[in-house]
Amino acid sequence: MCGVLLAAAALSGPVRAQEDLLGEIKSIGTVRFEGRHRVGAGELRSVMKTRSSSRWPWREQQALRNDFLRSDTLAIRERYRHHGFLDAQVGVRVTPTRDSSRVTVIFTILEGGQARVAAVGFTGVHSYPEDDLRHRILSQRGQPFDPFVLQLDTLKIAELYQERGFRPHVLASARRGARTDSLRVWVEFAIGEGQQYRVGDVYAHGWNSSTKPGEAPSASTDPRSAAEHPKGMERLVRRELELKPGDVYRRSRLVRSWERLYDTGLFNQVQISPIVDSTQSRVDFEVLVHERPRRWIDAGVGSGTAERFRATAEWGHRNLFARGFQGALSSRVAFDGGGRFLLSHTELPLLEPWLLRTRTRAVLTPSYERSDDRASGRWLVRHAVAEQRLGP
Repeated sequence: MCGVLLAAAALSGPVRAQEDLLGEIKSIGTVRFEGRHRVGAGELRSVMKTRSSSRWPWREQQALRNDFLRSDTLAIRERYRHHGFLDAQVGVRVTPTRDSSRVTVIFTILEGGQARVAAVGFTGVHSYPEDDLRHRILSQRGQPFDPFVLQLDTLKIAELYQERGFRPHVLASARRGARTDSLRVWVEFAIGEGQQYRVGDVYAHGWNSSTKPGEAPSASTDPRSAAEHPKGMERLVRRELELKPGDVYRRSRLVRSWERLYDTGLFNQVQISPIVDSTQSRVDFEVLVHERPRRWIDAGVGSGTAERFRATAEWGHRNLFARGFQGALSSRVAFDGGGRFLLSHTELPLLEPWLLRTRTRAVLTPSYERSDDRASGRWLVRHAVAEQRLGP
């Protein structure tokens, strides 16, 4: 009986020492790893909260926190799982140092073997070449098995199918070999393709800057009547869309339409909502845009070495004639330190975003500049230049 009590006391000694260290407020001296071979130390430290304290005395010292130690053991284990070490085990040990106010934190790692993908299979594939799917996903035969990649692969497969008009249901599964310690993993994707969808009707609505963003027009009136030129605004929206009724639904065209509407500079908010009609295998779209203020005014003053006083002013319009033309009238005037005139420059750039009904941008910039040159000190040379530039 005495021998049993002595053995229990001997075993409880290290445990009690660990509890005493964790119960006291200590600062961390160093953080080390034991048993780490296959994963870089820098990668592990990037996911950890426990940090070594700085050697400089004026820097803040890192306090020892028990909750950080628990979360770091889980984070290290998950990082090993990313590399295929499914059976990795991680523990932590805290040891005292010569400085009674500091401790050393040691994470003990038992890596185990690295699991690899034995094969990748598909079920329910009919409308997409299986070899193309296999080469486009991240899970590849012979590569380390990462269970977190399966979710990314399901999204990738769904995206590929959406480029062909399908809205599939994709389910990923993985199984290890017959033995519990097997390092071979079979990955399988079950795909429910469903039916192919086509683009149906496209409803374009909009509201101008006089309506608060997010506030839809009243149901009693035509939503497009909130704009100053409803027909013109609808035309500007529709010409940027790549969603044509009757075409096979493609997700990339939806994204490009959204980007092109923003690129016009006419809108500060664009919403494209798909409306799926499974009975007719089509997708309708509701396009809701919020128009930016059409006109703007900018002004500024400044000073420089030669131009002791400089003033600029600009007036612009983003939608001239309700056709998407953009124009701005800007002017700059400068005087020297004695208040004498130096320079005035005026220009009127006009942008046509759809030249000849194609998505070709053309800019016409007429300008006029007048200046007085007093560099010689004896002569006053006056210049006047009018030019016109045409460019893409």
